[in-house]
Amino acid sequence: MNTNVALGIVGGIILAVVGFFIANHPQSPEIVNTAPAMTGTSSQSGVIGAPAELGAMVPEPTKRYTSRPAITVTSQAKTTSFDNPDSTTTESHPTLTGKANIKSISVIIVNSDRVGICAGWDIAVENGVWNYTAPIELKPGAYTLQLLGGDTVIETSLTVKS
Repeated sequence: MNTNVALGIVGGIILAVVGFFIANHPQSPEIVNTAPAMTGTSSQSGVIGAPAELGAMVPEPTKRYTSRPAITVTSQAKTTSFDNPDSTTTESHPTLTGKANIKSISVIIVNSDRVGICAGWDIAVENGVWNYTAPIELKPGAYTLQLLGGDTVIETSLTVKS
């Protein structure tokens, strides 16, 4: 797998985990004022050394609880697939097809040395169907196809015969 792709996937996972913990962390109450209620008269002061009218200005202790609003998210599971997984072809520029319920997908063709030799990024999905034609000639041999989309990576094989 390409190092940049792997780092991108790892970074995405880390962000998802951090976001999950932030979203699910209970929030503690915020203490606004913990001073006891004080009232003062001309003969008694609520604050030592302060005039009685200052003591009368201190409010009752108050706790303010903040909470997050409830958020409801309704989403359809993101799915992607190849039409012909583990297939064999004689075409040197094969057209790969599949189905997805997202806006776009990416396809990477990896040779037998585990090196990505070509890729299509941001391939449009129209009416639930996508297709990608290899832009370079694939010589006879075994290839791994990687389909990226919907937070998943699907791998399958492709054999090109002469």
